[in-house]
Amino acid sequence: MRFSKQAIQARYDSGAWHYDAYVRLFRALGMRIGDYRSRAVELMRLRRGARVVELGCGTGSNFSLLEQRVGAEGRLIGVDNSPEMLALARRRVEESGWSNVELIESDIVAYEFPAGIDGVLASGVFGYISEYDRVIERASRALVSSGRLVILDGTRPEALPAPLYKLAMLFARRFGVTGEYLDRPTWESTQRHFRRCALERKYGGMIYVCTGWMPRRGRQEGHHGRGVHPGAQNPPTGEPRAPLAGDDRPPAHLEHLPRERTSARRGGAAACPRPSRRHPCRPRRSSRSGGSGAVAVRLRWPLSRSLPESKSSVFSDAGSTGVRGSHA
Repeated sequence: MRFSKQAIQARYDSGAWHYDAYVRLFRALGMRIGDYRSRAVELMRLRRGARVVELGCGTGSNFSLLEQRVGAEGRLIGVDNSPEMLALARRRVEESGWSNVELIESDIVAYEFPAGIDGVLASGVFGYISEYDRVIERASRALVSSGRLVILDGTRPEALPAPLYKLAMLFARRFGVTGEYLDRPTWESTQRHFRRCALERKYGGMIYVCTGWMPRRGRQEGHHGRGVHPGAQNPPTGEPRAPLAGDDRPPAHLEHLPRERTSARRGGAAACPRPSRRHPCRPRRSSRSGGSGAVAVRLRWPLSRSLPESKSSVFSDAGSTGVRGSHA
């Protein structure tokens, strides 16, 4: 069953005052919502004085994390289409004494980003929006060259036990989440509109954090200045890129990960597997090897409560074997 935008907004308006209680139900299922939010804000790499837009800010659950990064000299803009959720966010802002927060009631698709922002955070919102690609494109154009887009959302799990998945969907249905919500491959749009794209899968693959940085400029720019067709699902292949260096390096991932799986390649470097289109974090088996200077992909699986809690990939511009990436 598919919910209309009006029905979803009505569900959030009616459930706004017990929304945080519903979040606690997900925590009872082992879903570490607070850790995922902290990770998403960490990946934005915000500095003091930064200007940030949060799409689908809801009750302002992420505001304290963002305020710690940008400080009083920064600016935080929260956007949501539910007046009841914004009322709770406004009360949170007033109680915390934040004078640099602006709350805007607007449909996410219709929202016009201010120019020159340093970061965009979208938490639990793109699954409701069929026009998510358009929103991601506009966000990339509004960001400064060093700005980042981070998406925290849900998708169909790869390794989550069926009973947990059914319970999670039962709780989430109260706010209009259906199977269709989980079928929004926002990482494909992020790859299309940013030169770098990182993807982390958590909670058995049901939760993901997608990061885009180095936004493309001008007309939709392809690899090495070539155009990309707006309907293309994957970037075209072409000449291999130089290794990442300096500020172009991908975000640092958790250091305590217990094991790391890589494929050997000529010269002792790690091979770059091609990601599956259905599951970008799941590499296809390939015996193809590349030349020196190629960028590698590494997938890491720490276990938490018998679940593959985190799986990470970083994609960059395509080389001769498809999309490539690296971990710092």
